[in-house]
Amino acid sequence: MKCKALLFSIFILFTTAFFNCASTTSTQKIAPSSIVGAITLPSGWDDSIIEQIKAGKSTKNILAVLDFEGNEKLKGKVDLKMSDMLTTSLVKTSRFEIVERNKINKVINEQKFGLSGMVDEASAAEVGKILGAEYVVFGSITSATRKDIDKFGYILVQIEVSIDVRAVNTSTGKILLSESAEGLCESKIVQTADGVVVSGAIDYNSSYAKASRDAVNKVSIKIAKLSPLLGFVVAVTNEEITIDVGEKRGVKKDDLFVVFRVGGEIIHPSTGGHIGWKKEVLREIRITSTEKLMSTGKTTRKKTEKIVQPGDFVISI
Repeated sequence: MKCKALLFSIFILFTTAFFNCASTTSTQKIAPSSIVGAITLPSGWDDSIIEQIKAGKSTKNILAVLDFEGNEKLKGKVDLKMSDMLTTSLVKTSRFEIVERNKINKVINEQKFGLSGMVDEASAAEVGKILGAEYVVFGSITSATRKDIDKFGYILVQIEVSIDVRAVNTSTGKILLSESAEGLCESKIVQTADGVVVSGAIDYNSSYAKASRDAVNKVSIKIAKLSPLLGFVVAVTNEEITIDVGEKRGVKKDDLFVVFRVGGEIIHPSTGGHIGWKKEVLREIRITSTEKLMSTGKTTRKKTEKIVQPGDFVISI
């Protein structure tokens, strides 16, 4: 009897373990491992962009760059204005419609804005509204310094330029971005014992300009993300997805895009008015190669197993 009871107990344990294992295995097969959540559209998404695309209008935001404060720190050191450097850098991103400098100056002069003193988000937003700009960028040069460091056999010249930059939404007056950046330019001077320069004569004007551009380019990358690139899937081949956004619009290798599909309209139940569109995020892709007008990428994460099709939307993140 004891032997039978022991065998029966072993049978029960084995059977329970078997079904538990089978249940676990079955559960694991429900969700494919390739599906990953937490892929969303960029923060601040506005469905009006879809209306603009459907109407064939530009999706670029209009941006104005005001003159920087603290220009006296670069006086006599560099001939270029920091605001002009930032404008040039932002034009290269192809993310914005940039308001021309003469229009900005005209508005400031006509409206007699006191922008010679400290600029805050309220005054910047007011200027932006008159200019028809959605974003206004303003800032200050906080320092421009030079250090001569005596190294063995040469002198290391370090020129540093630091800036503080803010971007404001003209509709809300809200600060969208507040960034500090430091630009650096290093040069070497080799001298004889009596101070005669053997090599490395420095054009300090050029060095200050390089340091300034370094600082500006760092900030420009941050500002560009306020206006994501939007486009369409144009081809799908095996694991590769081709989109109609390329080098001309600033796309680079390893940039990330979210692929999403636009469905039907969302109608307000009370007013019957159009308030948006149904959207389904499909996956995230990383750009592997670029051309002037196109880019190709591969999937890094999926939110669904649905197949990407030409005509689906893509947006940079």
